[in-house]
Amino acid sequence: MFGGFLRRNGGPSRDVPQGVEPRYRVPDPEKVSRQLDVVRIATRQGANDLPNEADTALDSTQRRVTDTYQRVVDDAREDAERVLFEQHLNVQRIAAQQNTSDLGDIPATIRARAMQTRVNAAEELRQLWVDRLEAFDDFHKFKEVNRLTHLPVPARNPIALFGGVFVMLSVETGFNAYFFRLATDLGLLGGAVRAFFITGVNVAAACLIGWLVIRNIHHVQLPRRLAGYIGGLLGLALIVAFNLAVAHYRDVLDNQSFWDKALQMVIERLLSRFFGVTNFDSWLLFLVGIMIAIAALQTGYFAEDPYPGYSAVYRRYLATETAFEDARKQLQTEISDLAEDGVDEVDQRVTYWDRSMESLDQARYAAEIRRRAFDRLASESQSACNVVVNDYRDANRASRRTAAPPYFNQPVDLDIQIKQPDPKIADALGAELWTVIGATKRAAPGAKVEVEQIVAAEIDAFSTWVAGIKAQAETLASENRRKRDRVDPYAI
Repeated sequence: MFGGFLRRNGGPSRDVPQGVEPRYRVPDPEKVSRQLDVVRIATRQGANDLPNEADTALDSTQRRVTDTYQRVVDDAREDAERVLFEQHLNVQRIAAQQNTSDLGDIPATIRARAMQTRVNAAEELRQLWVDRLEAFDDFHKFKEVNRLTHLPVPARNPIALFGGVFVMLSVETGFNAYFFRLATDLGLLGGAVRAFFITGVNVAAACLIGWLVIRNIHHVQLPRRLAGYIGGLLGLALIVAFNLAVAHYRDVLDNQSFWDKALQMVIERLLSRFFGVTNFDSWLLFLVGIMIAIAALQTGYFAEDPYPGYSAVYRRYLATETAFEDARKQLQTEISDLAEDGVDEVDQRVTYWDRSMESLDQARYAAEIRRRAFDRLASESQSACNVVVNDYRDANRASRRTAAPPYFNQPVDLDIQIKQPDPKIADALGAELWTVIGATKRAAPGAKVEVEQIVAAEIDAFSTWVAGIKAQAETLASENRRKRDRVDPYAI
């Protein structure tokens, strides 16, 4: 059926699809003869000179024998014809897909995908650049309005900032816990609890005064500068007063009889003798608290640029620039990845057709196996049938007195014809498909090079395209500025 084609192209795969091996067996002649009692019936019929010498048709016993083997042939033929036509349809299905073997659409698809990728990202990039231009404009307006010439001092690293605050909290809490350990029934643990609360208030207040209040002394507006000086002095006075109150509290707690009214006595002592701390440990506690407060105040003051609001405006500008660059790099990476996608698509198609050719060979091989298996079964069934029939005829002749019918000398013919597709069709489809696959493999390297060249050209043109997006964004930003005619939020 297809031996010539396969010999020209390397031979069929030895992997036979499941279900193509024959499942039928030819009944054993001796067993059939015994089951049908052929010899006994033939002897009895011969003694009666039956069948008649003039008969031309098989008698009932011979028909039973032929029917037994014909049923086997019919079952095998039905199954073989099903397999043959199924495999033929499989061959036609595979061959019908050869129009997808053309690799020319892959470069065109890659080019279209690159263009669509740019189109999808254009609006986002344009808006990001508009945001960057507006943030840059706000930054320079802020510098101009506030008469600033320096770049903002970078904000401190959050880990370093909070790490410093934690160290201050830990140090002062440790000192306070030590100084309060004898002034509570709970000893060091009770002192630590009170110390943590006192330290938290001291450090938090100092940080906020340094960050929110004192930095206003640099502001270009006179009212805010005055507010910064006045607020800073008041804040420092508050820190001193708070730490003196803590020292008085430590003094009061030395006497257990005053524990129930310690807060009331602290207030009275602050009003009557502000610096009247008598205990040396209390003065040490005051000095430690002041030093920690000064360190916390500096931490808040230098957390970012000393000029109020300058770092926030600069951070917004940097954030918009970073957002644009991230989007641009991501888009460029997506376009670059299209080269790999295109090469993978070429390899996948070549691999697909290799497997399709293997499937085609397996389908045709399976059909050939089933057809040959049927031919063998049909031939063996006919031979076995004639063995049983001849046993009948020999026994019949031996007991007859008259001559046997003439057809006794002729073999029995079973119906062993089978319907099958024209094998030339499958041979032609296979040869055509092999030609197509060969052309596809030869075209694959060129298709890969073309894909890579298309992507390289897209990358080369990417900078020009981004410049065009920026130009559009600058026009849009200018129109937005004219339309909104906004009031400068940083004007004096």
